[in-house]
Parts: sequence; C-alpha cells; structure tokens
Amino acid sequence: MNQMHQLARLVGLSAVLALSTGAVQAQRRAATPAAARAAAARANQVNITISLTVDGKSYRATGIGECTHAPVASIYSVMASMWSVQYNSNSSTPKNLSLTMWRLTRGSAPPQLTIAVNTGSNSHHISTVKGGEIAGSGTVTMQAKGAGGRFEISGKTAKGAAVRGTIECERFTPAMAEGG
Repeated sequence: MNQMHQLARLVGLSAVLALSTGAVQAQRRAATPAAARAAAARANQVNITISLTVDGKSYRATGIGECTHAPVASIYSVMASMWSVQYNSNSSTPKNLSLTMWRLTRGSAPPQLTIAVNTGSNSHHISTVKGGEIAGSGTVTMQAKGAGGRFEISGKTAKGAAVRGTIECERFTPAMAEGG
C-alpha cells in the first residue's frame, strides 16, 4: 500500500508540474506579441530634427520619433509612394508633429501633404490630399539624404497661419500596411 501511495503522489506531482509548465508557457506566449511590438517600436525610432516657423513663431526641436516610407501605397484608391513623420515630446516645442507626404505614381502632380503641428498653445493643420477634406494650402518636397531625408514645407492653414520650415529624418523604416 505504501508503494501505491507513493506512486499516486508521484503521478499527482507530475500532473501539477505539467499544468504549471503549460501555464508558464501560455504566459510566455501571451507576453511574446507585446514584447515583439515593443521591440518593433524601438527599431522604428529615429532621430528627427524640426525647424519650423508657425504663425510667425520659430520652433526648433531634435528628438526621437518615427519616419516611415512605403514605396507602394495608395490614398483614396490612387497609387502613390508615402512618407510619414511622427514626433511627440513632453519637453520641447512643438509638442506633437505629424506629416504625411504622398507622391502619386502616375502623372506629374506635385506631392500632396497633411501636416498637423501642436505647439502647446495652438494646433495648426494643413491638408492638400485630393479626395479628402482640403484644409489650407501648401507644398512639400523631400530630398533623400542617405537612408533618410529632408522635407521642406511651405503653406497656410485654413485660418491663414503660415507654416514653413524643414523636418529631417535620420532614416526611414518600412511603413506598416493599414486599412482594408
């Protein structure tokens, strides 16, 4: 009987260990996608230099953000190449900046842009993307510099605030597909 009792305890202990191991592996699998997303986000972080004059006030910032590029993309069902800059800071101005430039793959239309700048006290927005809601007017060019590039922006918001300057990206990372 003593051997049977020991055998039952051993089988029970083995079952507990197997269940515990399965739970730990499930926790690891659950943490893996989050860890992968965090690692991907860090890999997409690049140095950005911003030099803008917005509504007569100069703003300069250097920090970490995201600069992405999709050589093949589309905007409102029109094929285009896309570049995007995302910058957020708690300690510098501008506080937030978002720029997207679309260069149509057919025709000779100038690049289209959407830019939003939050200076902490005001927000400014320009969008020249055809098919979407036009807000203000403006132009954007991008000059490649190694793995990165320099955007030159000149425009006016719908309220008449001038937005001019440059945004430099150390490098571009591949853009992730969005939409459906």
